[in-house]
Amino acid sequence: MTRQKDIDLLLVDDDHEFRSLMVSRFSRCGGFHVMDACSAMEALEAAQRREFDVAVFDLVMPGASGLELLEKFKAMHPECEVLLLTGQGTIETAVQAMKLGAYDFLTKPFPLKDLEGAVEKAFDHHMLRKENEQLKTLLKRRESSSEMIGDSAAMREVFRLIERAGPSDKAILIQGESGTGK
Repeated sequence: MTRQKDIDLLLVDDDHEFRSLMVSRFSRCGGFHVMDACSAMEALEAAQRREFDVAVFDLVMPGASGLELLEKFKAMHPECEVLLLTGQGTIETAVQAMKLGAYDFLTKPFPLKDLEGAVEKAFDHHMLRKENEQLKTLLKRRESSSEMIGDSAAMREVFRLIERAGPSDKAILIQGESGTGK
């Protein structure tokens, strides 16, 4: 899938060295807007200020676990795809993470290339879900506009203009002869 925009990425890990390595790697790759945090509290503060496409959380951090962060973060931004990283992974923890809304669960150590691939896949999934929602909204709008009657070329043009103007919050002037049903 070809990206139309850069990925807004949040990296959260209390290990300064590993976090710096990840930030450096993603920043060098290009195509990423990277923000990092060293704790769950810092990550939640960042989430209040801005939205992210993908987030990567360490599972074990002081103050709050990655699972606790995942739950709070997904409540704030359900559309963001979250990957969890851990050096102490169990199947039970992975299942719990998935139930809480994690996109993927990676066990350390792993090549950073694997993390890049997982972030790319998570972003693709994020964009597909977003596109799906937009298409559903468009379909509902079209279904609701079907209450209007008319199939002539002139009416199709009216429907097209309504569809273009609909998302706008600008005032629209409708002109025409008196008695024409403006």
